[in-house]
Amino acid sequence: MAVTLPSTLWLELRGEAAAELVLPAEELVRMRRVWSIESAQRSLAEHPVEVVIVALPEGDAGATLRRLLEGDSVGPASVIALCQDSAAIVSAVQAGADDACSYARAPEQLMARLHAAARVRMLNVQADTRVMRELEAKVAELTRENQRLRELAHRDELTGLGNRRGFQGHIDYLIEYAGRFGGSLSVVMIDLDGMKLLNDQHGHAAGDVALRSVASVIRQSIRGVDVAARLGGDEFAVVMPATTAAAAARVAERIRTGIGGLALPSGARMSASFGVATLSGAPRGIGFAGDELMARADAALYAAKRAGKNRIELAAAA
Repeated sequence: MAVTLPSTLWLELRGEAAAELVLPAEELVRMRRVWSIESAQRSLAEHPVEVVIVALPEGDAGATLRRLLEGDSVGPASVIALCQDSAAIVSAVQAGADDACSYARAPEQLMARLHAAARVRMLNVQADTRVMRELEAKVAELTRENQRLRELAHRDELTGLGNRRGFQGHIDYLIEYAGRFGGSLSVVMIDLDGMKLLNDQHGHAAGDVALRSVASVIRQSIRGVDVAARLGGDEFAVVMPATTAAAAARVAERIRTGIGGLALPSGARMSASFGVATLSGAPRGIGFAGDELMARADAALYAAKRAGKNRIELAAAA
């Protein structure tokens, strides 16, 4: 399988055009080149790359590299140092370079190192895909198991959705999994607008019909791996694994539109307010509780209520 070389920035500090001496011309045209540490840091901030090649001058290679690496300016990029001699190679690696070679060996070694970096990138992509598949399989397994539990004790009798107890178990498990392995997890809190008025005007039987209709809209708007629940009264919630805040907001809008379009036997019209909260990013360890994420979504919901109802509000990122 052909391997595409990684995106690369060449930092020329040697004082002469070292790149032309060690790389084929066709590879040079694919690289960005800069001639100072400050220029490299600005370039990397605007356009991150996968590999940074540093052509070091004579002198303290370690000090030069530490200036480049301060503040994590290179991000996740691999740093390959080109050095004058073996002592400079040791100094560069000790300062934080991921790899290093001498100018004398660079023509034969540098392309091999770039190909190796490309292979590592490909393996990382494959590993990320495998982790996502494992997450999806785990969520599917959890969904199947909780299907049985909901039949026993975790199902809301009126709507057929999960109840608060079952929902809490789902969200705590998914937060623990996201804490260990990373990834996004979103919660949508839903509160019906004017439910008390509907009950007062049309009776509780009509209210029950409305609640079952809303549950049907929610059920039809989410994926099989998502979990929906009636928390009590006219309040519902949905937890969505591997879902960003933007994607969760789109689901909330689909539910909001569906509720607004319900044709109830009583003739009453329905609307709802929504709060969305998302846990996202790299693995962060255990300790972030489901109650915290639900509380943030709940606060966003009440912001939607204060802003006029029948709308969606997003909580700040966690």
